[in-house]
Amino acid sequence: MQDVSVAAIIPLFNGSRWINSCLDSVFAQTHPPAEIIVVDDGSTDDGPQIIAALTRSDSRLRLLRKENGGQSTARNAGARAARSPYIAFLDQDDVWHPRHLEELIGPFRSSPKLGWSFSDADAMDENGTVFQRQLLHVRSLNHDRGSLIECLSRDMFILPSATIISRAAFDAVNGFDEHLSGYEDDDLFMRLLAAGYSNRFVDQPLLQWRFHGKRSSYTTRMVASRMTFFRKLLSSYSDLSSVYAIRFAMSFLSDLTRNAAPSERRAIALAGVELALPHIAPAKRVMVWAALHALRASPVFAATFFRVAKPLRRLLQKPQPKLGDFP
Repeated sequence: MQDVSVAAIIPLFNGSRWINSCLDSVFAQTHPPAEIIVVDDGSTDDGPQIIAALTRSDSRLRLLRKENGGQSTARNAGARAARSPYIAFLDQDDVWHPRHLEELIGPFRSSPKLGWSFSDADAMDENGTVFQRQLLHVRSLNHDRGSLIECLSRDMFILPSATIISRAAFDAVNGFDEHLSGYEDDDLFMRLLAAGYSNRFVDQPLLQWRFHGKRSSYTTRMVASRMTFFRKLLSSYSDLSSVYAIRFAMSFLSDLTRNAAPSERRAIALAGVELALPHIAPAKRVMVWAALHALRASPVFAATFFRVAKPLRRLLQKPQPKLGDFP
């Protein structure tokens, strides 16, 4: 009989406010995890003490401690400690639906060699109020993650907290890239896809994804990690750079429209657009170049530029045409 035991892995960093509700959702699973591994990534609050107390009442729960190294290092440490053939990551501030593991392990029962399964998610605020349901449907994303070119052309939007991953597949691609502290999820699933692993989408919102002020979407660290990921793609898929360069250029241009952006973040964003320019089709390259120079000259003018030039924005953000599967 196939072993479908799952290890739940939770990176913890100063997450005492959220960790109880996070763990409650794990304890409530209809397919109970065989292991629950919380990796303390150098917290300075009382989150680790909360976990330590709970380990006395649930033998599945383990607390690992390490120096702060970022979420990728914490996830990898948890995966290395796990014994189960399947692993499910959960961020400390997110919450699983009670049937999360049961629904996501289902595809593996009929396809044991599957690389990963993933689901839709609902978005909630810091108080737990859901304000947007079925994010993937709202964003009209193609749920087929079988084409590498399609995935290169835009963010994959596969949330680690909304997945179950085969331990064998995860180990085969060496887990998360610990140099990344943003885009590490896109990088992982891109490498799994390139290594030949298939995936299955479960069309249900099995995760509540929490949005709050401490999310790292607009931090300098995230922008720097985007640059690292972009360079990594240019190294690995240089012949396909025209597919994804405009996507990164638009993200870096967006960073430059944020008036409060610190100088270091702004410098990285400027360098990112300049790095993307040679890889963009000539017609769009001229417009990106003009936008870059406007943004470099004046952030105030830049915000106005992007607000009034709606036709330009629509053209620059128009998705790449479908080019077929990667050979």
